[in-house]
Amino acid sequence: MHRFFRFSPYAFALPLLVAIAVSCSRDDDPFADNEYLLSGEKIFTTPKAAIINLISLIGAASPEVAALTRHVRYDVDVYIITYRSTLYNDNITASGLVCVPVANGAFPVLSFQNGTNTIHANAPSVNPADFSYQLIQNVASMGFVVIIPDYPGFGSSQEYAHPYLLKEPTVQSVADMLASLREFDDDVAINSTLTDDLFLFGYSQGGWATLALHKEFEPEGVAGFSLAASAAGAGPADLKEMLTGLLGDAVYPMPSYLAYIAHAYRTYNRFDNPYTDIFNEPFASRIPGFFNGQLSTGAINDQLTTDIAALLNPAFRSGFGSSSGYSGIRQALQENGTDPWNTTVPLLLVHGEADTQVPVGGTVTFHQGMLAAGSSPSMVTLVTIPGVGHGDGLLPAAVASLEFIISFNGNR
Repeated sequence: MHRFFRFSPYAFALPLLVAIAVSCSRDDDPFADNEYLLSGEKIFTTPKAAIINLISLIGAASPEVAALTRHVRYDVDVYIITYRSTLYNDNITASGLVCVPVANGAFPVLSFQNGTNTIHANAPSVNPADFSYQLIQNVASMGFVVIIPDYPGFGSSQEYAHPYLLKEPTVQSVADMLASLREFDDDVAINSTLTDDLFLFGYSQGGWATLALHKEFEPEGVAGFSLAASAAGAGPADLKEMLTGLLGDAVYPMPSYLAYIAHAYRTYNRFDNPYTDIFNEPFASRIPGFFNGQLSTGAINDQLTTDIAALLNPAFRSGFGSSSGYSGIRQALQENGTDPWNTTVPLLLVHGEADTQVPVGGTVTFHQGMLAAGSSPSMVTLVTIPGVGHGDGLLPAAVASLEFIISFNGNR
């Protein structure tokens, strides 16, 4: 699923960041007694004026963005942190960004789950000055402490394969980052503190992750945080049904996504079918070499094909839904989707109506399922955006998501 805000025509106009390198000079290690947080380093500050300038520049071409300037109130400090987490049976050092308003006061937390990335150098903590991540960092200026997890397989854990669209390690890594944030609040010299309110926001893979996190965190909260509201954009809630639908299509524009899922699920033993059970040659033999952190989804697409009949094994296309030989794949995809439930926490579902990468029908069906499961229409809102696909739906979905989340922040 498309990496969030991956458009760069405005990069030439980005405001200069004020880099402030901070090193730990205390004789003692302030992180030594922590259960989760291992390190925290401020890497730059973005002034309020620069944030307004950036949003205004984007707003000149996308008017819906310009209205966000009215929410900007603070400078923002950006930190890289590392923390303890687990990836199935392995203990790992995970990483991510923490973005803090430069202000006295208590602020809620907003966790942003980014979309599909295959390049190590593009992880949030490795390339925090990237235009896409700056936009999310700057949401802290609107009255939130923003966290951006790298996900396992990126940043300080890049020696591991990324568990793409695997629910357990994704939820675990975000939960552990939130737990580390409690210790960050104690150990790093900042003026602001944390309230107990948690907001979730993501698009594409991040939308999928946000739905899983919302359902997991809603009953009892996480790390002392209570879920306040979530916005999930263009996420594939039901992975099995999405794949079933694609098998009936003539073309699929992002075959790299299918290869990424197969690679992650095989790497972490979610099913044991060889690649040749799913993909035709020569594509099946190429897949193990794709996900080394060096190739973009576009470069991977170039080594595959968008022709479904040419890409996928005919036995897989005809037998995925019922053949016992594919039962492990069906079960794995089912387990890593999110089934509808009765939520009592506000949830926004937003999706472009012309999306061919993650078809909008899945989100419409999920919304209907949420209502059928007992969720009130006042708790689950569906917004579909006419005429936009997966890539060009990013910006309008983000604006709708942020306006939705900001409306629940009593500190704004």
